[in-house]
Amino acid sequence: MSTRKAVGTSAGTVEYRESGTGRPVLYVHGIFTNSHIWDPVVAKLPNGLRHIQPDFPFGAQHVPTREDADLSPKFSAAA
Repeated sequence: MSTRKAVGTSAGTVEYRESGTGRPVLYVHGIFTNSHIWDPVVAKLPNGLRHIQPDFPFGAQHVPTREDADLSPKFSAAA
């Protein structure tokens, strides 16, 4: 069973689900989906892992981003 939590960012609130204990594993989803895409994977992994499944603002999150949030990709060249 996972617990829904939230963290504030410069773009707004990002919700995430957390379950298990132990070494953390961060699951990143693509656009137009959410953290539930990883549920079948999490169910098959062994105990001893802390699963962190965020709902990033890629089109399927529960909480909208701030209206002034910059959601453009940012790239930087190596110096």
